[in-house]
Amino acid sequence: MKKIKIEIFTSFYHSDGMEHPNMLTTTWLSSMFLRSNIPKMMKFGRVVHNVYCSPLDTPYLKDNYLPAANKKGLKVVFNDSLITEVSKQGQRNQLYLAMQDQMRESIKNKSIIVMASADSIFGNGLAKLAKKLKHGELLVCPTIRVSYETGFEKVKDFLRRPKDNREFAKLFIEAIPHRMIVLAKEDKYDYLTLSKVDDGWLMYHKEPAPLMYYPIDGTSNVLSGGKTSYEEMLEIYKSPYFGKYEVVDHDLPAMFFKKNKLRWVSNNDEFIWGEFTSDSVYQEMIINDFWSDAAKFFHEFPVKLFIRKTNEKQKRQII
Repeated sequence: MKKIKIEIFTSFYHSDGMEHPNMLTTTWLSSMFLRSNIPKMMKFGRVVHNVYCSPLDTPYLKDNYLPAANKKGLKVVFNDSLITEVSKQGQRNQLYLAMQDQMRESIKNKSIIVMASADSIFGNGLAKLAKKLKHGELLVCPTIRVSYETGFEKVKDFLRRPKDNREFAKLFIEAIPHRMIVLAKEDKYDYLTLSKVDDGWLMYHKEPAPLMYYPIDGTSNVLSGGKTSYEEMLEIYKSPYFGKYEVVDHDLPAMFFKKNKLRWVSNNDEFIWGEFTSDSVYQEMIINDFWSDAAKFFHEFPVKLFIRKTNEKQKRQII
């Protein structure tokens, strides 16, 4: 059976503290190589990691991340020709160019794109999700923000031993939550609310993040009446709701929802992921007026987050 190509997409701007390259080399790589993620993907897919970064980060990545990834059998391709501005904000404004380039590559290669920012912490189950994804579909799953300052070393230690997704939920929500998660547990917000139930939490997040996309090309594209996926994406970038950097998180899911091509994770036994966020960012809850049909749906449709209880026997979770 011919293997499909799976392109893991990561892009980030340079920071003086080298946080993104460091996370990529440690927590990102460790969580991506849980047995039901990249190792299982490699059984049915040709997996490559495309890293879009500033030239300032390339030397560190080639000296540190590349050998670690190659040792695990992961092919890595660097592109440092698109994110070239000097200022952090200038580089941030260029990140959409990386997404457009990845889209072109994925169409050419007929591959699945896995959205995998360097600050992500992956639970179990990516391989099964990728295997189920169909042409023209976008899969979303809300990320759980965790404190970078409090949580980075704890996550590194946590990943040294096999864990299931219920233990990930307990860690993210109860042990090292970011300020935004704390607020969401204390009160109801339109953007994010966490409601306690007997066996875990119900997470209402009106803007779940894209996790995987399987673009298609040519006249078979039912989403656009004949436009290619890339042409369709360029149309969105002409008039984004917030800005070009935000298209992937907002405009793209809204479009796929309208066309009945948006898929989502409904509970953390399927999958869970966290997102390192500095305590200096988002001290208060995000408040915006983004109310696409998709946002209205997810505002009312919770993701169930089961929590591993202290006396509950861990099950063998190979998804």
